Amino acid sequence: MKNESNPMVSVIMPFYNCSFVNQAIESVLNQTYSNIELIVVNDGSTMYDDLIKPYLYLPHVKYIEKTNGGTASALNEGIRLATGEIFAWLSSDDLFDSRKVEEQVAFMIKMNADVSYTNYHLINEYNQIIHENAGIHFEHDDDFLTNLTKGCHINGCTVMANLNIFREIGFFNENLRYAQDYDMWSRMAQHYVFHYLDKPLVKYRYHQSMGSILHQNDQIQEAENVKNKYNELLINAIGRRNQQKLATFRQEKKIDDFNVSVSSNFSDSLQLIIPSSPENIILAEFGLAMMNEGTRVQLIGTIEVAAPQSNVDILFKVVRDMEIIATIKRKVKFGRDYQNFTFQVIDLGASIGYHRYLITAECINTESNQTAVRGPVTFSGLSLI
Repeated sequence: MKNESNPMVSVIMPFYNCSFVNQAIESVLNQTYSNIELIVVNDGSTMYDDLIKPYLYLPHVKYIEKTNGGTASALNEGIRLATGEIFAWLSSDDLFDSRKVEEQVAFMIKMNADVSYTNYHLINEYNQIIHENAGIHFEHDDDFLTNLTKGCHINGCTVMANLNIFREIGFFNENLRYAQDYDMWSRMAQHYVFHYLDKPLVKYRYHQSMGSILHQNDQIQEAENVKNKYNELLINAIGRRNQQKLATFRQEKKIDDFNVSVSSNFSDSLQLIIPSSPENIILAEFGLAMMNEGTRVQLIGTIEVAAPQSNVDILFKVVRDMEIIATIKRKVKFGRDYQNFTFQVIDLGASIGYHRYLITAECINTESNQTAVRGPVTFSGLSLI
């Protein structure tokens, strides 16, 4: 987002037979931020349009009527008419806090954010708060993306985004009647970080005539379809962003051993026998420098194992500086082919400085001396800032 002190915000309000629309409009008009245009899109309503008429004389209120096509089509019409730099969405039954736009714009400028969302309160039909701070957020972007693969935790009316994003990734999917927001955020999140402002700047109205109640089953099915569509793409986005963090960190800190991938000291043609507990062997190790307090380390290992008998349990231990930080138990089934095990561990306790990481292995339920690992074992460390 450009570092402009006063960008225009285009608030788009889809409207369809909603008796609360005048309250929603008032909440926009009462904003402490002045550079706003309000675009009300009448999506084929047959009731309550008289509640809008008193506001049509205002110069910064735009009004358009269209045949009914659903929320996505109404939002898209509003986006096409928008002349501002920032998109905001307010459903006709919800309310903006009076400082919503001012505080969120300032936050986006400060964070140089292209997309942001906020906390919110739940209210009833009488504007009474029935649940405070109902929003969900995550400290780390990869956790945000992971949760988005499970469902939509973002309240659409809390979102503000650079309008140029729609030119890049397209408009809302008009084939979706209920999960168009989940679809859009899943597309945006692959390319943009959603910055979170932990302030309840929206009042989300819960009432018996709301679409999410009247069409609950259809909404659930649509959301499931969206989830399945973007699951793998969002997981891939996590990997890309971690690689980008890695490249940036290495460039700034000039750490040669920042992202380390090592193999064991035995070749593919050799086997390494895993002893019975409490004896163990070291499979692979590397050193990693930490430059920032609170840095998390993602450790990934890949190991091939075979056993001469069924149901052999192998205990792998991940160690940092002689301290065990994770144990992973795997069962090896009898067979000629080697079984490939991959594990991932997040180390939250590494302090600033240089650390030695290693993997060990031991058999815990057999006295056999033929359970073996075939090289190479891979072991990598990636710092997640």
